[in-house]
Amino acid sequence: MPGSGTAECFDTGTQQQGVMWKAHRRPSRASGEFSMAPARHNARLEWLGEHSSGLGTAGILEFAHVVHQSRVIMNLKYNWDGEQATGYDERTWARAARFALNHANLSLTLFGTSLPQPKIGPADAGSIDLFWAGDMGKLLINIPAEADEPITFYGQEARGGSISGVIPGEDLRADLAAWLVKTK
Repeated sequence: MPGSGTAECFDTGTQQQGVMWKAHRRPSRASGEFSMAPARHNARLEWLGEHSSGLGTAGILEFAHVVHQSRVIMNLKYNWDGEQATGYDERTWARAARFALNHANLSLTLFGTSLPQPKIGPADAGSIDLFWAGDMGKLLINIPAEADEPITFYGQEARGGSISGVIPGEDLRADLAAWLVKTK
């Protein structure tokens, strides 16, 4: 097809590959023809690390955009709140971003649906919170500033059920993805 380009593939770390495409209008064509061409994601993606999430669907791309926007957390330096609050390190943010994106990809793979977009914000002692709240429940995941400290989580359903625990490293947790799908 004239005007189409080469597909960009991304290794998802799960033996799958995805291709991002977008329709765009060819420049200065009176006929108004559309073509399929690969979408270009020009942002630096180093923060995704070796085990990056699949970037082949619109849901994952929207999710990744929200996660990437949360980089502003790193602009918060020591005493940003006037009460000697700790600043935020890029490694902590990257860990939080990978954790969120890997679980979004897991949800898509296991359940065929994307996760709702989280609110990502600063927490105590340089840690970062991932927070989801919906009509059916909420989940808070805290990513500590120290990489050797475990990730903690707590969720509560509107009906009264709850889930909580500790995650060593950045292990994938299908139960957390299922919780978010169930409570969105």
